[in-house]
Amino acid sequence: MPFFKRIPLKILIPSAVCVLALLVSLFSFLSVSADKGTLPAQDAAARWRGESDERFTQVSVFLPESAAFTPEKVYDFRAALEARFLSESIEAEEGASLYKDAFAALCGAMTAKGDYGSSPVEVYALGGDWFFFHPLPLASGGYIRDDELMHDRVVLDTVAAWQLFGATDVAGRTVVIGDADYIVAGVVEREADRYSEKADDGSARLYAYADAPTGLIQDKPVACYEIVLPDPVSGFGRKLMEDVFPKTGGELVENSTRYDIPALWEVLKSFSSRTIRKNDVTYPYWENAARLSENHAARLLPFWLVPPLLPLAFLVTLGVVFANKGVKKVAEKIKRYREFG
Repeated sequence: MPFFKRIPLKILIPSAVCVLALLVSLFSFLSVSADKGTLPAQDAAARWRGESDERFTQVSVFLPESAAFTPEKVYDFRAALEARFLSESIEAEEGASLYKDAFAALCGAMTAKGDYGSSPVEVYALGGDWFFFHPLPLASGGYIRDDELMHDRVVLDTVAAWQLFGATDVAGRTVVIGDADYIVAGVVEREADRYSEKADDGSARLYAYADAPTGLIQDKPVACYEIVLPDPVSGFGRKLMEDVFPKTGGELVENSTRYDIPALWEVLKSFSSRTIRKNDVTYPYWENAARLSENHAARLLPFWLVPPLLPLAFLVTLGVVFANKGVKKVAEKIKRYREFG
């Protein structure tokens, strides 16, 4: 305490305010960083890059039902994208791939039947490596994969497993939807973060491949297309998607940059009008969770960026004060020198 008593209040009080401001900024920065790491579905580019020095970005396109964007159009887009890579002289290493993608069609509620009983389930028709983009924790069994010879297996979430079988360890059992039989490959947990819990309507979910041989969910319009692709310079991957992906009236989101300061600033600027919808896109639950997280991070942006300005202003003020004092002292010495020689 004696040390602080020797510090003038005009220095002590602003210093305390500056320390508090820096603590607020640090807390806000850590909170935004925590939000960024909360949702694995937003971090596919980092997983795809691994230990590589190459740059990648993750982009999602959310499509209106009116676009009638069927899985066949995804295959056409892949061909156009690969042709564009060729024209840009972008090549993958031997045995590697330049990109990874996935898509999902929201098929709505269907009645499924298991050993325990029947229950409505929300069916998601998948394509590509969907569980790479959405690495839901496994409660039992395994995921379904695009490279399987027969796409006659499905994945349940724990809600569906309990409703249909009264258990979660049900890999190998049969689910019946309509007249079609599907083998359960595994059961996944639901996302447990606070944003996903808010966006989750609690419905039981079933994930199957869109080209399942039974034909029950074939030709459903794609609601979400996701891709990780090269981004050798910032913005390249997004611009490539804007150029090559068909114009459908949907919405393109660059997941990899959505928590960067410019993106959060754009969210903050349009915060009051963000709920106004200008298209008929239905966001899947994972995007609704991401937008909730994004909103929270944008609200913290001023508390992250503005408080450090206070210490900066204080230091500048001190510098000016001490500089003025120094100038006065020098002026006095010059004056005395001139008077007395």
